[in-house]
Amino acid sequence: MQNLLERKLRASRFNDPEDIAVMVSRFEETTKRQFGDNAAEYFLRFGTSRDNDPKVDITRGRLKLRKAEVEEAFSDVVVTITRSCSRLLAKGTAKVRTGQFTVRESLTYKNHSTFFLLGALVNQYTSSASWPNTSGIRTFR
Repeated sequence: MQNLLERKLRASRFNDPEDIAVMVSRFEETTKRQFGDNAAEYFLRFGTSRDNDPKVDITRGRLKLRKAEVEEAFSDVVVTITRSCSRLLAKGTAKVRTGQFTVRESLTYKNHSTFFLLGALVNQYTSSASWPNTSGIRTFR
C-alpha cells in the first residue's frame, strides 16, 4: 500500500512520509477490511475537511482509491504470501492456514487456487476464536 500511495501522491503536497504513514495505518484499520465487496471506489479518511488536492482525488481529508488500485496493492501481498508458503511447502509442510481477512472472495480465490496447484491443504479460520480449534474452519483441497 505504501508504494501505491507514494506513486499516486508523488505530485501532491501529501507525498510526505508522515502523511503516507498515517494513510497506511488508516488503510490497515478500515479500508482493507471493506475491500472485496462490490464497491467500485473506496475512501481512505486520513485528514481534516481542510485537506484537499483534487488532482490526486483527495477531498475533505478523504483519498479516493479505485477498486483496481486496491486490488493492485493486495496482489503484491498475495505474491509475497504465495512465495513464503511455496518455500514452506517445498520443505514438506502440507497445510496452509489463512486468517479471517481472506474471507474476501477475490483473495480467497487467489490463495486457494494457488495453493491447490501446489498440492496444499488450506484451512481458513473464519474467526480468531477458531484457531487452533477446529470449529469455524473451512477446509479446501
